[in-house]
Amino acid sequence: MKQINENDQSSVLQTLLSTNDFTVIWNDIDNLASVREKVRENILNLKQVKSELENTRQQTINAKNELTKLKSQLSDQKKIVIQNTNEKNKLLAQTKNSETNYQKLLKDRLAKKMHLKKNYKTMNHN
Repeated sequence: MKQINENDQSSVLQTLLSTNDFTVIWNDIDNLASVREKVRENILNLKQVKSELENTRQQTINAKNELTKLKSQLSDQKKIVIQNTNEKNKLLAQTKNSETNYQKLLKDRLAKKMHLKKNYKTMNHN
């Protein structure tokens, strides 16, 4: 990288005149061109990876938001189920209480009816 920077600072004519062997110069230029191409490829690859990571991050954020929304809905549904269960249990208790009162009333009336029948039979036999 340092060599690339130094070559960029000097002109081609300066580079050619600074070395006696042209083969070395051409090899250096070829190597530098190769390094530049690899750097460009790596930059393009990094940009692509960055873009993919940003997409993945956005998908993760969207999924997290969806999960938060679903969790809230589930919480609301649980509250409704608890409320409905409580109301059902209250109604069931009221129904049982009404049933108990009805059975008691029925038993009392049957007892009175039986008592009246006994009194009626006793009065008729006398």
